[in-house]
Amino acid sequence: MPSPHHLPPALRGQPFRLDEARRHGLSAESLRSGRFRRVLRSVYVGADVPDTLGLRLAAARLVLPESAVFSHQTAAQVMHLPIPGVGVPPLHVTLPRHVSRPSVSGVVTHQSSAVPARNFDGFPVTTPERTFLDLAGQLSLVDLTILADAMVRRGFTTTEALADVTGSATRRRGIVLARKVAALARSRVDSPMETRVRLLIVLAGLPCPIPARPSLMTTASGWRQSTCGIALNASRSSTTGSSTTNAEASGEGTSPPATCSASLAGASSC
Repeated sequence: MPSPHHLPPALRGQPFRLDEARRHGLSAESLRSGRFRRVLRSVYVGADVPDTLGLRLAAARLVLPESAVFSHQTAAQVMHLPIPGVGVPPLHVTLPRHVSRPSVSGVVTHQSSAVPARNFDGFPVTTPERTFLDLAGQLSLVDLTILADAMVRRGFTTTEALADVTGSATRRRGIVLARKVAALARSRVDSPMETRVRLLIVLAGLPCPIPARPSLMTTASGWRQSTCGIALNASRSSTTGSSTTNAEASGEGTSPPATCSASLAGASSC
């Protein structure tokens, strides 16, 4: 009986279906041994292959229709965008309405009349704008703004494109929140914590700070016509990490303390 280290090249280091395994001499009983593990229903992989998002995506494509597009939280994960989550979330895919929805454990299927998609890291995912709309019905204002800021910062979309797509969308869950967040999104935001600090300021009724002001080299955000800046510890604040990334707005650690010595009367508004 072949071991995972002596599998045919077609099965080595990647997921494979049960029927393909049988064609290469592997029985269902052998696949239940400790040399293999099941990724999804009727999809297996050698036990020595690391469990990664890419592996689960590749496994899902073996059992889903060709028209399936990874969407919602999964699309955000593929694009390495910050979203909240605990553990290993299910995979989300969206299918055209005329395609039957398969029942696959570990996969959440959605349907839509139109599924705008792009290729990212070799996988079909919904466009950034569509991913933003889909997650508007599931994320909070803060987490959705963190997502939007990261999309704009990385050049996946623009604040204008988000405003356009939310303005034209109707009868969608979360569309009111999406429009509000599209107006709050900013470019040049370096981390989820910077977004959180900006929202704390704006939602408290204070003027909106300008992210990454060129004239304030040691600060993350500041205001026009002022010498006020907010310093975040770059070593603990990242656009690629969780939306709960830590940061410091005080003098702790290596970051200098934030100082403010001028009126905010000339600050910009969000």
